[in-house]
Amino acid sequence: MRSVQEAIIILRRGRRDPRWTEAAEFLIERASPEVQLMLEVGRELERQAWQKQSSGRKGLLAAWSGKWQFYALVFLALAAVSGLGWALSSLVKGVCS
Repeated sequence: MRSVQEAIIILRRGRRDPRWTEAAEFLIERASPEVQLMLEVGRELERQAWQKQSSGRKGLLAAWSGKWQFYALVFLALAAVSGLGWALSSLVKGVCS
């Protein structure tokens, strides 16, 4: 992986791209501490949802709820990374102009 933009393009293609996991790991490694915290919270929410589902206390809807919360956090993290890249490129263009 050479750039954040390349990794985002691969992730947008979806999991059918063979480099999807590599791109996701690349972005996670370069994410800000706040984004990494959001991802960890998402993982924990997903873990809890799976535990509740496997224990049989909650139905399928509760498991999907946790899963969608995780996906929403991942989406927000990617949006934050994209926005940060855009802001930095705009700043550099402004300073260099």
